[in-house]
Amino acid sequence: MTDAQDTPGARLERALGTVADDWLASVADAADDGAPAAIAERASTLARAELLPDEEYRREFRRELDAVATAVDDLATERLPDARLAGALPAAVDAVDLDGDSPAARLVVVAGATAAVGLLVAVRERYEAAPESVADPAREAAVSAASGSYDRALDRSVASVEALAEALPLARRVDRLTAAVASFRLPTYAELDGLKRDARKAFAATDERGIARLESRVEAADEVAWGAPDLIEPTPEEFEDLVADLWRSAADIGDVARTRRSDDGGVDVVVQFADGRTEVIQVKQFAAGNTVGRPTVQQTEGAVSQFDADAGAVVTSSSFTDPARSAAAAYDAMRLFDGERLVRALRESPLVPPRALSPDR
Repeated sequence: MTDAQDTPGARLERALGTVADDWLASVADAADDGAPAAIAERASTLARAELLPDEEYRREFRRELDAVATAVDDLATERLPDARLAGALPAAVDAVDLDGDSPAARLVVVAGATAAVGLLVAVRERYEAAPESVADPAREAAVSAASGSYDRALDRSVASVEALAEALPLARRVDRLTAAVASFRLPTYAELDGLKRDARKAFAATDERGIARLESRVEAADEVAWGAPDLIEPTPEEFEDLVADLWRSAADIGDVARTRRSDDGGVDVVVQFADGRTEVIQVKQFAAGNTVGRPTVQQTEGAVSQFDADAGAVVTSSSFTDPARSAAAAYDAMRLFDGERLVRALRESPLVPPRALSPDR
C-alpha cells in the first residue's frame, strides 16, 4: 500500500501550501476592500515586474502546463462530463502570462497550475481508488490507454510545482529587493542593469548568499552619502544631467529642461519655478584646482537677458575665483554653487549616489 504522505495529492498539498494561500489571500484582500479592479491590477503587476526566469525556463514550463491541461481536459471530459469542463483548463493556461519580468509572476502560473494539477490528481485518485479486487474492465481500459502520457505529465507537473514552492521564498526576497531599488531616486544617467543582472543570476542559480549580498548592498544604500568624487565620476554631460535632476527634485519646481542649442549662451539647464520665475544655469565640471573665473559668471549674466529669465546660477564641481565671486555679488540675482555647496545640496536631496548600489562598493 502506498504511504498516504507520498501520493501525488499529498505531495502537491505540501508543495503548494502557502503558495496558493498567498495568492488567494491577496485576491481575498482586494475583494474585501471593495476594489475588484485591484485583483486584475495585482495579476498585471506580477506579470510585468522587473526580474524573470530565463526564456528557456518559461518555454519548458509552458510545455509542461500545456501537457497537464490537455491531459486534464481529456480525462475530465471523459470521466466528468457533467462538470462542463471541456476546454476550460487549456484556455486558462493559455491566459497565463509567462513573459512577465518577475519571479513573482510564477504566482500567477502557480494559480493556474494549482487548478490544473489539483484536478488531475483528483480525477486520477477518484478512478483508481477502488480496491484491486473489484474488476472494472471499462475503467481499467481507459486508464491503461492514458496512463503513459498521463503519468509523465503528472510527475513533471508535481515536480514543477514543488520546485516553484521551494523557489517562492527566494522569489519573494528578490521581489522585495526589486521594490526597494525602485524606491530609490537615482540620477538620470544611473544604470541598474548590473544589479538586475546579478539578481537574475542569483535567483536562477538559487544562490541565497548572492541574494543576501544584494540585499545588504541595497539596505546600506541609504547610508551612502554624496561626496566630491561623485561629481567627477560622471561624464560632463551626465554631470549636467545630475544638476538638472537636483533642481528637479526640489518641491517648488515647475519644469526643468536641458539645453542642446549651440547659441544658448553657455546655458545648460533652464528652470521654471512653480511661481513662474525662470532661472538659467551654466554647469562646469572641473577637477579640483581648476577654478571657474569671472568670464563664466559674466556670460551667464548675459544669458539671463537672452532667455528673458529672472535669475542665473553657475554650478561647478570645483570652486570659484575671487573675481568670479565679486562679479556674482554685483548682480542682483546670481547664485554660485561650488563643489562643497553642491555636495551639501545633493545630501539634502532625495537623490541617491549611483555608487551606493555598485557591486564594487
